[in-house]
Amino acid sequence: MRSKCWAVPMLSAQLLCEKYHINIDDSSFEKLKNSLTEKITFTTTTDGNHGRDVTWVAKQLGQHSVIYMPKGSAQERVEHILALGAECIITDMNYDDTVRLTMETAKTHGWQVIQDTAWTGYTQIPTWIM
Repeated sequence: MRSKCWAVPMLSAQLLCEKYHINIDDSSFEKLKNSLTEKITFTTTTDGNHGRDVTWVAKQLGQHSVIYMPKGSAQERVEHILALGAECIITDMNYDDTVRLTMETAKTHGWQVIQDTAWTGYTQIPTWIM
């Protein structure tokens, strides 16, 4: 079983409820999904399971996901992510540099990052995932 596999769907719901001013306690999945008035792209860096979780959530919400993977990522893991409908980009960088690329790209395009790696100012989300 993946580590805290419930965290990504719950985290995504919380982030979207905050963005659209929806009370998460009074909301169903369908209400949340129907409240999305614009297309959202979810993104993360992964070498496997976390990217699958993010992609699954995006698919369930009818949204897009772009998953970045570092060099050396297993082809089987890439195929699992692609099978869920994500765009999957394998970089020629290590994991940490790929995280930085993901963050820069998300900032440029206004994408929603759901990353399992912490850095200064970004600590709550990773603690929920790990």
